[in-house]
Amino acid sequence: MYHVCEVHVDLDAIASNYKYMSNISSKVCPVVKADSYGIGAYKIVERLVKEGSDTFFVATLEEALELRESFKNTVFYTLLGLHDDPEVFYRNNIYPVINSLNQLEKAAKFGKSDFKAAIQFDTGMSRNGMTPSEMHEMLDKNLHKQIDLKLVMSHLASSEEKDNLFNQMQLERFKHIASYFPHVPKSLANSGGILLGKDYHFDIVRPGIATYGYVPDKEFLPAVKMYAKILEIHTYKAGSTVGYNQTHLLVSDRILATIGVGYADGLSRAISNLGEVYYKNYRLPILGRVSMDTIIVDITDYVNEITGDFLTVFETKEQMFNIAVSSQTIPYEILTSIGKRFRFHYHG
Repeated sequence: MYHVCEVHVDLDAIASNYKYMSNISSKVCPVVKADSYGIGAYKIVERLVKEGSDTFFVATLEEALELRESFKNTVFYTLLGLHDDPEVFYRNNIYPVINSLNQLEKAAKFGKSDFKAAIQFDTGMSRNGMTPSEMHEMLDKNLHKQIDLKLVMSHLASSEEKDNLFNQMQLERFKHIASYFPHVPKSLANSGGILLGKDYHFDIVRPGIATYGYVPDKEFLPAVKMYAKILEIHTYKAGSTVGYNQTHLLVSDRILATIGVGYADGLSRAISNLGEVYYKNYRLPILGRVSMDTIIVDITDYVNEITGDFLTVFETKEQMFNIAVSSQTIPYEILTSIGKRFRFHYHG
């Protein structure tokens, strides 16, 4: 098959990030939801199982069932809770993360004391997890003792902001909650939480984006590279306009290349006239609006040096952060937006 845009995934970099986190924290249980942030859950889990990982977090039961077909002895937690038939979880040995009193009542009503699950408690994010009143009602009714409770957890809202006092507040709230479950493993830290220090690690850490390398710390290696094919090169006169709605006017003669990647492939329209792609260390500005299938870049200054058919959308961590800033988003969204037209190559 022919492709005009490619993604290369470095499995060795992912393994290195996993090993580094294992060395500085507690048990590492990677988050591979949304098809491992868009880069292929099967390949990521396969490699990390070889590195010793035996527990992963996904979002939905469907994601867990798909991976269960290939990984029979691996633990999968579903972060979005118990919204489906408990029998399906039980039969496939998949652990829901119970996020409300109603979900726990549903699990208890299922009537299997060996029904394995985690319970998440809200410590300030106001998204998933039992509220304090729900927790106390649960304790009064001893509902948690009617299942096989494998993990008590919460989620940090601002862990990437190391000086944010909200982190400490959530930590103290979680410690209080944890005191009610002295013999159950605990988990609070996401990617940023791992870097906040050992107080946040407890028994299990749950790295998402750090697994793929996109945190500022230099020890983490970026695992994804994106390239797009040069489709056409033309010379345009001063006064020409570029792209839809004439949003860029050429003030001098320029040599422009049309590149085979657009918003249908996950490239945000927000980078129109702002972003850049790369050839080696050369920055090539994007001119005009991002189209569905293409972008237009200025290669005038480097046209005699560019060889080969592809330009780089991002390779380095810095380039990923640049495109995220230009897109007014975060690396998570860049990766999970990767479109179906990309050809994936796995290395390592």
